[in-house]
Amino acid sequence: MQAVATHLATLGVTVVEHPDGLTITGGRIAGGEVASEGDHRIAMALAIGALVATGPVHISGAAAVDISYPAFWPTLSRIAPGCLGDEAADRSDRGPKGGSGK
Repeated sequence: MQAVATHLATLGVTVVEHPDGLTITGGRIAGGEVASEGDHRIAMALAIGALVATGPVHISGAAAVDISYPAFWPTLSRIAPGCLGDEAADRSDRGPKGGSGK
């Protein structure tokens, strides 16, 4: 939970951490630099959030998704065309570009 709270806050989301969970009061997801912490679940959650980010989101360690879903990036690219940007072939460790403004 701490990593999720930290990374959401880094991306501009208002988050309060509690011993048993998080209170997320919202805010637009901004672009920024975050890390998967080597956790496939965190990488995928950040990637989905990045789809509605107001700027590019770089997820270091994004290749961690291969642990549970090796086809995650190609699948995400099919669901949200263009989400991986011009560098799609080299995005396995970056994550989605965000910036859709949605």
